[in-house]
Amino acid sequence: MELLTGQKALDKKRSEDPQISLWFMNLVKEASCEIVIDKTIQITEDNRGSISEVAKLASHCCAKTPEQRPEMSYAVAVLASLTEQWKPSEVGETKDEFLEELGKKWHEQHTLEGTSGTSSAWQE
Repeated sequence: MELLTGQKALDKKRSEDPQISLWFMNLVKEASCEIVIDKTIQITEDNRGSISEVAKLASHCCAKTPEQRPEMSYAVAVLASLTEQWKPSEVGETKDEFLEELGKKWHEQHTLEGTSGTSSAWQE
């Protein structure tokens, strides 16, 4: 619900229902799910069905009793079916110079400070 709405899970400024689940469910019951969608999400004909499916899943996950809520494996399956599969690039195929430079700077900084960036608790 947080991803769909752009709202915090608990927001005392949201006077009608401070808990996102109650706020979300009440608005979805009264109107279409599009009313609760974050305004920064561009709803198109291509993604309207997926957004609706995620909203429906979110509302099922907020059922009052655990028996009425879907299992996590079901939630994962629904969400996975709505995504494009990410495929990693081949090793050596792409090189992220920015990340490499950032890593070198971090290493240099921590070497100069005399630490490796790990806490002493982890070194025991």
